[in-house]
Amino acid sequence: MTTIEWPDPYPKFDDRDAELVAQYEASLNKVEEPRVGDWIRFSDGVTHRVSHVWIGDGIENPGVQTSAGGSFHLGDGYVSFSGGLDPSTPLAVLTLTEETKPGNVWIFHHNWWKAHNAVHTDIPFRVYEADVPSKAKWCDKCHAIVPGTHKKGDDCVRAA
Repeated sequence: MTTIEWPDPYPKFDDRDAELVAQYEASLNKVEEPRVGDWIRFSDGVTHRVSHVWIGDGIENPGVQTSAGGSFHLGDGYVSFSGGLDPSTPLAVLTLTEETKPGNVWIFHHNWWKAHNAVHTDIPFRVYEADVPSKAKWCDKCHAIVPGTHKKGDDCVRAA
């Protein structure tokens, strides 16, 4: 009887991939504001990763959305996220720490963009502290925690 050994269909992380990750990470570290992939440690001890950043022209209430899981693709100077999003947390409640924490990312093996060609690794990400709990609810108008000194939405007395 002849035994056929099938090749492993998935690529393995190698030196060329490590070079790409180093290049992409160096570009990512030039970004000064919170980035997708960074960590937020909330006041209730919950730690989630930034999964979307709301910063830029036309953004009235800058903030970040976090997630407990998902997939983080590392590109040249950016990270993109695929998965579910938690509600936004205002930038005003975040404080950058001196800490870093490893976070898993994936890239296309040898930068070949095709199906089933991801390789994974961990890189260090910044850690921010939030002085609010992870499940805080925010007023859409003034970003105050709800319930609090007012009711959510049209009854907001702080936004006036």
